[in-house]
Amino acid sequence: MNKIIIIGSSGFIGSRLIKKIKAIDNNKLMVLLHKNFNLADFEDFDVITSSLTNVNLEHFKRFKPDVIFHLGRLKGNGIFGRLIAAKKGKSANKRMIKYLSKNNLNPRIFYFSGTLVYGNKSSQTADEKSKISPISFSREYHLAEAPWYEESFKSNANISMLRLPWVVGKGSWFYRYYIHIALKHGFVPLYFKGKNWMSLIDVQDCCTLALHLSKQSKLFKIVNLYNPSLIVRQSEFVEIISEVLGIPVKKVSLRKKIFRDNAFNEAMRFSLKVNSIHTDLYNNYHFKINDLKELVRKNIKQN
Repeated sequence: MNKIIIIGSSGFIGSRLIKKIKAIDNNKLMVLLHKNFNLADFEDFDVITSSLTNVNLEHFKRFKPDVIFHLGRLKGNGIFGRLIAAKKGKSANKRMIKYLSKNNLNPRIFYFSGTLVYGNKSSQTADEKSKISPISFSREYHLAEAPWYEESFKSNANISMLRLPWVVGKGSWFYRYYIHIALKHGFVPLYFKGKNWMSLIDVQDCCTLALHLSKQSKLFKIVNLYNPSLIVRQSEFVEIISEVLGIPVKKVSLRKKIFRDNAFNEAMRFSLKVNSIHTDLYNNYHFKINDLKELVRKNIKQN
């Protein structure tokens, strides 16, 4: 039996990861919940209700996890809000690392990060050996994950940093910045010129791949979690959304604001072809959604 803790269990990815794990026999789950959840959805699990900053870590000692999936991220509004949240998150993560070490708990830890840490690469690729240069929302949020990133390089570390691209699914950026606008205003937005490269993955495939990684005998320190078949320019992505919805595309220009938060602008300009040094992992893995139109149709239908 595997004992698994999920931090950030009610979030966009965490809620789907729980369903995947629940479908597998011989797993015992502890979930850390904070906001926006229905307790009835988690009645089969060992539930801890607390923020990341105040969680009683004695629960971890009691549970003795084999695996921890860490999707917890404190949110903040604006640059200063994110910075404050990131500093609190950094302290909470350092506290957790210290507690696990002090109590001789050494579970496999999978920390969910993002590919914004690589910075804008235009048409270039980035694999796990590429230098990081956080942009957009990652500038602040990378501060919170830094303790895990630094700890992962220690000789006895049991930590894997999972860097996610654009994850497509109900409740994600996909709906907020494209579908919602299209349905409300009658056009599919094309941000800037649309020449930027987007690396995409279906949320269900993302969760399945994360679980696949957790079962490997070898633990990779950093893994870019992406689908090699779903790397497209934003213009192509938007045209498919337009075709599926039957709603025209409209170019949207976002101006850079002086002394203002430009994280969203940077995110929508962000261009990167994600790659991986873990070729064997991807050569032997089969994604469920590999077609762009199927990806869009599936996730629009869900909404």
